Amino acid sequence: MKPMRTERLILRNWEDRDRE
Repeated sequence: MKPMRTERLILRNWEDRDRE
């Protein structure tokens, strides 16, 4: 299964949390 666009958004959200 290929990564969906929503998954990319979630991944970005996780990265944002790591930055905090």
